[in-house]
Amino acid sequence: MKAMPIFEYQCRKCNHRFETIVLAARKKITCPECQSSAVDKQLSVFRSPASDREPSASAGGCGCH
Repeated sequence: MKAMPIFEYQCRKCNHRFETIVLAARKKITCPECQSSAVDKQLSVFRSPASDREPSASAGGCGCH
């Protein structure tokens, strides 16, 4: 299964947070609310297929081991 490059951004103009699929490194990202191109890439948490086999916080563990 190939992972899709989904990135999270926050607009500096209206503070809207959004996700978008980025297929090209040079693609211009704009806010879907105000169409501003003044956006910052956010750190995001992703899930890998291997993480499904490990205990998680919702399963009663802390999810840090």
